[in-house]
Amino acid sequence: MTNQALTQTTVAHVVTIELSGMLTVEDVRDFTRRINAALKQHDRIGIVVDVTQWSDMTADAITADVKAEFAMLPKLRRIPRIAILSNKQWYNAVVGWFSPMLFTTDVKVFDPSRAAAKQEAIAFASDIDGTANAPKQEPSIVLIPTDRDDLVAFEYHGHIRSEDLDVALVPLKERMDRNDQIDLLVRMDHFSGFDPSIMFKGGLLSLKMAALKKLRRYAIVGASDWMSGMAKMFDPLVGIEMKTFDVDQEDEAWTWISQSNGPSKTVST
Repeated sequence: MTNQALTQTTVAHVVTIELSGMLTVEDVRDFTRRINAALKQHDRIGIVVDVTQWSDMTADAITADVKAEFAMLPKLRRIPRIAILSNKQWYNAVVGWFSPMLFTTDVKVFDPSRAAAKQEAIAFASDIDGTANAPKQEPSIVLIPTDRDDLVAFEYHGHIRSEDLDVALVPLKERMDRNDQIDLLVRMDHFSGFDPSIMFKGGLLSLKMAALKKLRRYAIVGASDWMSGMAKMFDPLVGIEMKTFDVDQEDEAWTWISQSNGPSKTVST
């Protein structure tokens, strides 16, 4: 199988890859090296992948590709656009299903039967500054002041970004360090998911494990139906009192969280 660049372009921040025949481990390693090399040279890049002539991949290549995909998750924020040239219906369907989950990356499939498809794909992938002049984004996590040291409250806005995560993690850890148990209230404001890189945030897993031992009551305001279902399912399993509230029930949520059996302290200043 060959793994080679498309017709050379003058767009330095775009990695162009053409796959054909049988994909091997060496091919996976080759295009992974090329992507990583481009990320070292540029803050953000675009990628064009032509799979028109690709037919299959070896078992070892599948394993290597899965590992490469997971390793690339923390870097996806630096790859805002991926263009794919494909005439394979099953492949296009898979891309269509997965692409909405890549909140920081816009993926678009182009029909290679069109004469201008390759140039359109390159133009799409190269346009990584489409939001450069957009208004400054609101913080995705905001700390809500409380009058109890053993009560932490946050508001989540839309898509949770990795760079905002410390707004929640730092005060949560501090309160857990100072108290035997704490209560938590989270207000959801049009929550739409989170950056994949959050899963690789250092110390996050250990903090979650510690929270399972420290959390007493957990209130979620504005939870979606699936969140409410998950809360009901895990409530008896984790030993935490969890309750969800509609947006117009926020007063009830604060009342419920204030009726926790734990001690009430004034936040130290």
